[in-house]
Amino acid sequence: MIRKLAVASVVVILPVIGLTASPTTAVVVHRSTPQHHVAATVSVDPAKATETTQGNVSLTIVGKGLIPMTKYDIVAATLTVNCKNTVDKKTVETDLKGIFNLPAKAGPNCVAETFTIEVQKATSPFTVYGAPFEILAP
Repeated sequence: MIRKLAVASVVVILPVIGLTASPTTAVVVHRSTPQHHVAATVSVDPAKATETTQGNVSLTIVGKGLIPMTKYDIVAATLTVNCKNTVDKKTVETDLKGIFNLPAKAGPNCVAETFTIEVQKATSPFTVYGAPFEILAP
């Protein structure tokens, strides 16, 4: 009876000693997962839009890979000089994945030209992203 108890004690002690010898290896093997980083981008969809005969266009400002649940200010000042739009001085907030989509309209009387729409983080460090948008003549 004493012999069985001694063997059981050795079996229990050996795995504990084995795990204690290299805990780092066990953690790395079981918890290591690759992380994919998405570069932050802001774009306009479509990047080129043909205006109507009245000078109207439709577009969507798209942000990807930005900071999740963060507010960004839209500045379309150069576009506003030539035609009124629904995005200048608007604020959007990214979702849990750092994405936003902001549909917009511009016009009437827009002119064919390339504009830059800026998206700026509303708090420090105020990172600014520029997205080119080209209006083509009908």
